[in-house]
Amino acid sequence: MSEAATANMEGFIDYLMMVLPAIRVDTFVERVRQSVGAGALSDERAKETEFNLHYPSKGLRARAVLKEGEFIVLAGSQARASWEGQEGTAITYEKLHNELIASGILKPAGEHAKFSQNYAFTSPSAAAAVIYGRSASGPMSWKTPTGQFFKDWEAEQLTDDGEQIALAKPVSQEPN
Repeated sequence: MSEAATANMEGFIDYLMMVLPAIRVDTFVERVRQSVGAGALSDERAKETEFNLHYPSKGLRARAVLKEGEFIVLAGSQARASWEGQEGTAITYEKLHNELIASGILKPAGEHAKFSQNYAFTSPSAAAAVIYGRSASGPMSWKTPTGQFFKDWEAEQLTDDGEQIALAKPVSQEPN
């Protein structure tokens, strides 16, 4: 293949890699994320909010951070070793759970499984479902270290200096 044809092909592939995730085709997006060393916390990492998930009746604990729109579950977090949800419900999360086990990202550790690497989920609900081994509400499952639910933390992020951002409401018109 000529150099010009190779350059055109590379340009096309770069374009696809930009467009496909924008239309929710993320087959080519790598979900494993690099670990940050304990002594190498950057300013960016220090600004990240950590979230915790605790499932006392099953003895599960998990940690995650929200970074660049991805909900990243940290290596060492625990999950159920098998899918326990009802057959046929949340089929995509069941499939994802099984794929993570098959790929070695979730490794059996006694009665649970552990994340061997950081893994980026598209939502807190996807992360919670994989960890619980059943359907779950992520915004109500994850909490900040101070005990605030993800749902409330996220709503708080939509405020400006503690004041709620006013949303424009249409003016109602009375009939003539």
